Amino acid sequence: MRPEDARGDAELPVAAQRQVEHFGQGSAQVASRLAEIYASTLSTLKPRVMVSGNPLQLQQPSVVEKVRTNLLAAVRSAVLWRQVGGRQWQLLLYRRQCSMLARGLLTGTTLDNR
Repeated sequence: MRPEDARGDAELPVAAQRQVEHFGQGSAQVASRLAEIYASTLSTLKPRVMVSGNPLQLQQPSVVEKVRTNLLAAVRSAVLWRQVGGRQWQLLLYRRQCSMLARGLLTGTTLDNR
């Protein structure tokens, strides 16, 4: 990868954040930008992710964008997990606690119901 390519790739998340601020989290423009980030960065790595499913569904651009966006989110989550000291075995041993914590974060509650 050339240095000028790396600089361009580093600006992609910033542009996506600007779109979130302008259009909102659930907008098609944001999903499109995140899918573009996945396509220009992670999809170039080997081995490639093979998605199976109904070919009629997988040929629709909106479905392709959703799949790419979710793949990007999954990789980003794994990277963040590792950066804060998370390990694979912790997910296996503490699966229930992680699930409860994630559910609480989504609903805005805590484990001690505050």
